[in-house]
Amino acid sequence: MFWRDLHQKICTTLKEEIPAIQTCEVYRVIRREIIAPAVFVELASLEPGKDPGTEELALRARFEARVVVDGTVENSSIVVRSLAAEVARVVSKNTWNMKNIAPGEFLSAEVDDFKPELDAYLVWLVEWTHEVHTGQSMWSETGIKPHIIEIGLVKEVDYEKARVRVKVGEFLTNWLPWITTRAGEDRSWFAPNVDEQIVIFSPLGELSLGVVLAGIYQQKYPAPESKKEVSSVVFKDGTKLSYNKENGHLEIDVVDKITLKVGESSIKMTKKGIKLKAKRIDLN
Repeated sequence: MFWRDLHQKICTTLKEEIPAIQTCEVYRVIRREIIAPAVFVELASLEPGKDPGTEELALRARFEARVVVDGTVENSSIVVRSLAAEVARVVSKNTWNMKNIAPGEFLSAEVDDFKPELDAYLVWLVEWTHEVHTGQSMWSETGIKPHIIEIGLVKEVDYEKARVRVKVGEFLTNWLPWITTRAGEDRSWFAPNVDEQIVIFSPLGELSLGVVLAGIYQQKYPAPESKKEVSSVVFKDGTKLSYNKENGHLEIDVVDKITLKVGESSIKMTKKGIKLKAKRIDLN
């Protein structure tokens, strides 16, 4: 029932999203008489997926969609490529509104010359995968939803959207948001660094829904302090902010310049000296 429904939803969604498709069939015997443009969908393979820890069977399902266009129509070479790109767009990150299926991961789209019965047509093959969990979850009767925690390294940072891509083992995640200290009317900004070790929390076991929490010390970037009474921040350029709670000493060691501003008044401190700017300055 699950697999039948999944195939049907894929075909239905493709036709709804791409009106140019005249025929969409599942495992239909391909004939020479085809109402084109057409798309033929099939499940090509099943491989072991990532164990969700729920006693369900995890499968990596690879799907194929053959986009078929009549080679005699005008601009058929452009049409078949355009439709293949549209199919790739629809399948990517799509869950088809079904449970226990991860968002689709687009793999490739290329010319397909392996169907002799389609020699009269132009054919492109679109491939994608889904992580699918089948069977009874050990959590079903408890009402508890399982979660997954992963540890990885930041590999890409999108500063404008506050997102990162993380490498977990050999797998590179999609763009995920990171957790900050405050994100309301009061907001903080401290972007993760590339190669920083972090934790991913994945609600419901879906990595695509994950959020990133930095950071975890590692051999490459060890802890900058070892004293319990000291709190500090060390930056890449050598700038350091340190506070000793035991003696109440705050030390700021800056590489280039410190600027303090209140309205139009300011204090600028550099290696060469200190510049004070204000309507009135009192030195006692």
